[in-house]
Amino acid sequence: MPHVTIKILTVALCLVTTVTTGISQGAHYWSRQYGARSTLLSNSVIGSVNDLGAVFYNPGRLGLIEDPTFILSADVYEYSRASFKNVPGNNISLATSDLGAVPGFLAGAFKFKRLPKHKFSYSALTRQRSDSNLRYREEFKVDIDMDIPGDEDVSSAITLNEKLRQQWYSLSWAYPLTEDLSIGVTFAGVRYNSSKVVGVDIRALSAFNDLGSYQFDRYYNFTRYGFLFKVGIAKQNPKFNWGITLTTPLVGLFGKGELDYSAIYEPLKEESEVYFATAIQSGLEVTYKLPLSIGGGISFKVPKAEICFSSEWFTQISRYTILEAEQFIPESGGDPVNFRVVDDLKGVINFGVGAEYQVKEDLRLYLSASTDFSAVRDGTDYVSNDIEIENNAFTSNLYHFASGVVFDIRNSDITLGVTYTGASQPLKRTVDLPDDEPLIPDNDRALFKWTRIQLVVGFSLSFLEN
Repeated sequence: MPHVTIKILTVALCLVTTVTTGISQGAHYWSRQYGARSTLLSNSVIGSVNDLGAVFYNPGRLGLIEDPTFILSADVYEYSRASFKNVPGNNISLATSDLGAVPGFLAGAFKFKRLPKHKFSYSALTRQRSDSNLRYREEFKVDIDMDIPGDEDVSSAITLNEKLRQQWYSLSWAYPLTEDLSIGVTFAGVRYNSSKVVGVDIRALSAFNDLGSYQFDRYYNFTRYGFLFKVGIAKQNPKFNWGITLTTPLVGLFGKGELDYSAIYEPLKEESEVYFATAIQSGLEVTYKLPLSIGGGISFKVPKAEICFSSEWFTQISRYTILEAEQFIPESGGDPVNFRVVDDLKGVINFGVGAEYQVKEDLRLYLSASTDFSAVRDGTDYVSNDIEIENNAFTSNLYHFASGVVFDIRNSDITLGVTYTGASQPLKRTVDLPDDEPLIPDNDRALFKWTRIQLVVGFSLSFLEN
């Protein structure tokens, strides 16, 4: 595509890049928690999980859980807010927020009479989740082209919609080798879906009523199915518990993708060339990868309390192509367009620490914190009209904090808690265009802040073994 000469595009794309960076969370591995106690302990339970959250954290612990339990942690209400300072201009701030319920975690356990020592369970959980629906519109005057006298009236609109889901549907097995040592395996069928819509509509009117415009719309969507295994070993004794896990990379089975692409540029100057390129493609081949990970955790028991520590290492994923469209030639002529979506993730290590305090026989208090480092290597931008874009854009590291209480009532537990996640990161405000000097100095920075608060209301019920 010929270089766009509408300078205001620089500011518009900069704004969308910042908003996008603040929302997408596809490259964070500890953003979700499963089970009441595990949520309040911020994932620090690899060695000490004592409910059916073990199907995810450490299936080896299932062999040490005495009572089969049904867990439904569906009542999680989430408020998130992203704010941006100095994005379109100095001392100008923007903010967006969202409030709603998020998918929970469902798990149950069962046994076979002929296999009395073997324990089995099933689960359904959302491993990764992200949603955004953003629109920004602005009108102002600016001198786009020095060869045309006077300022131009400019109207710009930016639209961004994004949806990400990674879901696990699992069956788990565990077997106690001794009274205090157990092994286990979780087999998880995985469904990963990602869709992103970017719309840029910029129109400029000169003092001589000449109209120039740039319209760019791109939608891509892909779904990939596969499976993985999580293997765990766990040991417990009166003073401390420990556990080790290994999660295999994703074994891909099948999947397809689609692309809807449109880029139309009509310059202010009549003698300049018009650009027109559109394509609608479906049935595209898709590849998607998840890292191998190794986790470990330990908990120490002290009078009326238990202190938990966990850590998990995720391997890097070298640069590869997720989706590649069939090459097409713009209707107006010019170089062919060969669009593709890539991924390139670094290895990360996350850490968590939590404490459980027995206030009285039927009341427990929790406090915890954990890291959630981004695996994205560098600042990325899947908004600009490049032939190669990154599937992930969130480079900020997240930090999770949680607190709450659990009430024991007969055969059930009732959980009330709150979690907080925060991130902050300086961002570049410029998107360089080869034919234009940026309107904002390259060393200027915008400040991005993102927060998420979750209210957790959960319960678990213990059923008789028969």
